[in-house]
Amino acid sequence: MSDMRKTNLVLLSSKKLNEKDTFESYKEDIYRIVNGFDPANYQFTVGKIHNGSLIAYVKSLGYEVNEVGQHLNSLYNSNKKLIRESEGAIFFIYNKSSIMMKLLEYANSCKLTAVVPVYFNTTKQNATYLFRAKNGFSHSESRWNAIMQLSIIWMGKNNKRLDAYYSSYESKKSDRWLSKVERLSFKGWNSHNTIVEGKLNNRLFHIDKWHKDFDNLSPDIVHIDQENKKVVIIEIKALSSSVKQNMTLYKRLQKSLGDSGKWECELYYLLSYGHETISDWSVLKESRVKILLWEELFSKMKDSDIAPYIDEHLEHYTLMPNWLKSTEDNEVV
Repeated sequence: MSDMRKTNLVLLSSKKLNEKDTFESYKEDIYRIVNGFDPANYQFTVGKIHNGSLIAYVKSLGYEVNEVGQHLNSLYNSNKKLIRESEGAIFFIYNKSSIMMKLLEYANSCKLTAVVPVYFNTTKQNATYLFRAKNGFSHSESRWNAIMQLSIIWMGKNNKRLDAYYSSYESKKSDRWLSKVERLSFKGWNSHNTIVEGKLNNRLFHIDKWHKDFDNLSPDIVHIDQENKKVVIIEIKALSSSVKQNMTLYKRLQKSLGDSGKWECELYYLLSYGHETISDWSVLKESRVKILLWEELFSKMKDSDIAPYIDEHLEHYTLMPNWLKSTEDNEVV
């Protein structure tokens, strides 16, 4: 019996890969990677949290697996420790998970003998690709407005929030043109106080300076909190229509409600990071209107019960640039 010391490699995988159906889809790919290491010379270390399928499978292939106990709230640091204490690392990364990508960057800085990233399901795109017409045929804006309302109610019940941004767009050469300003909570939003395409009138607000032009406004989403006297208007852009339409009127309404001393009013525009009307980013910059992103919304919704009714592959439309905070907020690897 040989007492030769085995080389220790850490295996790290995205949480999604250990879901039964997903793991079965990629099992052969995992086999091709793991099988390249002779079990007589290599052993693997794997953290126990969210790696049950991987651990069982690698053991079934005849490898020695060192299972390491972990705590959920310190999982990221625990995985960094596993990397530091190993001679090499293999990453099984699903959808270029931001946390896994950070761990990969960390592993590359540790000067290990080998760092092997393996990518699965890397077909992410921005949300514009979901909205685009296929053969000249596409959903109406009204469908996306209704989806936003349902998503808002779900997020409110599940303590999910969306980042809001300001535009700092200068030109097509701008490297970065969004900066985070706040997180928008939907707690308490429901189908009674959050209305899709409802026509506004002063019976809702009872303010002195109500202009007749406001009677023509039907915001895509309007949330009216009568108790706290707060109004939130969200205008939604899914296709190529410009934000310029009605923006001046919405800004006037916002000012009239604020000047009344009775109401606080917030205005947001929801659009894709890949929004095709480029000039809109400059308009949003000049107006200082807050921006919400479809990609982040879809990232929050992709594992929800209603995701399949939005799109069967909603996770594919969550791509955002690396310089923006991850859409995979609170993701556990």
